[in-house]
Amino acid sequence: MSAHASSALIRPATVRSAISTYPTTGRGYCSRPGEYDVVAVTEAPDEATGMALALTIAKAGNVTIQTMRAFTAAEMEAILAKVA
Repeated sequence: MSAHASSALIRPATVRSAISTYPTTGRGYCSRPGEYDVVAVTEAPDEATGMALALTIAKAGNVTIQTMRAFTAAEMEAILAKVA
């Protein structure tokens, strides 16, 4: 197994371990080929906690992170109600 392939097995474990140390909930987790080896969907009580989790994962240096804010259907309805 190549070094890249074996690191693709280590990274998911690292991410899962970090998620379990914060008051966050893992909503979805996938390993995938291509630019992103791992896609993790988490829910945090606030954005600061979510960012702390992301930075904890990134500080190991073997991953690059990209965060995206997502909205539930109810949140999106409230947002759309404000659109003029």
